Amino acid sequence: MSYHGGDAAQSGSISDNGQSWMQTMVSGPGIIRLYWKVSSQLGGDYMEFFIDGVRQARISGTTDWQGQSYTITGAIPPMTAAISCTSTTPQIS
Repeated sequence: MSYHGGDAAQSGSISDNGQSWMQTMVSGPGIIRLYWKVSSQLGGDYMEFFIDGVRQARISGTTDWQGQSYTITGAIPPMTAAISCTSTTPQIS
């Protein structure tokens, strides 16, 4: 899987009430560009993006690639992309 020919990550299968996540640390200043898509149960399963433990964005249902930008002013604590499954097994891309 890739987005415009670049690298991408994909979760494995997630069971009911399960969660999958990945985390990275970056240094600023700069701009973080996040591109993601999801295929999951609308309103029941979510993919969320956090900076310093604060949710910045959340998507659910079936979406195509979406892009978001975040300005980083200096070194920040870990950024996390989390996938939460509350009822059925999503297929997250």
